[in-house]
Amino acid sequence: MQNTSPIFSIPAASTTTATFIRIKMTSTGGSPAGLSANDTAIGTCISGSNDPGGDYWLAVQDLKYGIHFATTGNSTAIAVGDEIEAFTSGKIIKKASLTAIGVALEASSADNSVIRVKYY
Repeated sequence: MQNTSPIFSIPAASTTTATFIRIKMTSTGGSPAGLSANDTAIGTCISGSNDPGGDYWLAVQDLKYGIHFATTGNSTAIAVGDEIEAFTSGKIIKKASLTAIGVALEASSADNSVIRVKYY
């Protein structure tokens, strides 16, 4: 039987990783996912960096499970039900030209807002 949890921890690539951004895995640890095809997000950071005993770790919610908090990347209005797309620094924006990665469950019209989303 496989032990699957929607929450897991990974080493942080940076001591300044923000909370509620999409995270990708790199050779140095978890980092904010961006727009590149190589920036495949594995989850949403739910803890930010912390230092239990000198090592920096991130608590990450697996993208396949549940509803996530996400940080918006610009002030373009997002309405409930709007599709969202990836933005820089692990943030999300209203779908404009890239592939949809999820749907907004809350509205936002301000940069750096935290809203609930469901990722595809």
